Amino acid sequence: MNITLYSKPACPGCDQIKNYLKAAQATFTTVTAGVDLSVEDMQAEVLEKTGQALTTVPFVLIDGEALGGLDKFMPWFRENKDGLKQATGKDEDMDLGDLSL
Repeated sequence: MNITLYSKPACPGCDQIKNYLKAAQATFTTVTAGVDLSVEDMQAEVLEKTGQALTTVPFVLIDGEALGGLDKFMPWFRENKDGLKQATGKDEDMDLGDLSL
């Protein structure tokens, strides 16, 4: 599974998604506006990959398909967290700590 998170610095929603993915031991790529790409280049990349305009961050792509922001990620994560664990090949349980679902 290929997960890409488009984010910006000091973004609480971006950090929340990163924390959930890390807790699930998922492999993902983060593209940060102003660090990895300019905002314009990030918008152009998302438009090219998905045909959708990037209007806000966080913005998540799953296997090249647009998922959306935090409001779309949380239901997706609840439904797919076990698959993320299996995709890593690790058998230990996820410790979500204080990250409540």
